[in-house]
Amino acid sequence: SSDLRALADAAQRALAGPRCLLRLRLPRLPQVESRALAAQLLARAQARHGDVLLGGDIDGAQRLGCGLQLSARQLATLSARPLPESQLCGASCHNAQDLARATVLDCDFAVLGPVLPTPSHPGAPALGWPRFAALCATAALPVYALGGLTPADHERVRALGAQGVAGIRGFWPGMAAA
Repeated sequence: SSDLRALADAAQRALAGPRCLLRLRLPRLPQVESRALAAQLLARAQARHGDVLLGGDIDGAQRLGCGLQLSARQLATLSARPLPESQLCGASCHNAQDLARATVLDCDFAVLGPVLPTPSHPGAPALGWPRFAALCATAALPVYALGGLTPADHERVRALGAQGVAGIRGFWPGMAAA
């Protein structure tokens, strides 16, 4: 479809920068198409010392050799890291329990949020800056801030102990949350 081509083109442009980590979060896209897009983008990402992470698709990440972003639900059900150390494994976290599970599973990093209210998760309680800072202070793995943020928030989240900022709208203008 033209939407998928536009997404692939935008992702290719994003991967032109150094050390880009691109998470494919495409729950409405059939799995076969999501995996095909990941395979298409993976070589370009790795050539730039970056990576592509599939959202929650453990089997797809294992087959493609790409990274994986585990959901908080998956964190609660897994007993071991689902990928070898050579593949990135991130965790979507919302609280201290999620961060602890990500640590037990030996995840490489956590994405913690939402820090602020965000249209992609209407009604979801935001952590706020004080709670976010407290969780970062006790986290045993690198944390990236997510939710209602833009690249302009990078210095603030670094000052609070996080590695950086992740997002959709703040990084992909005009792109609706999928």
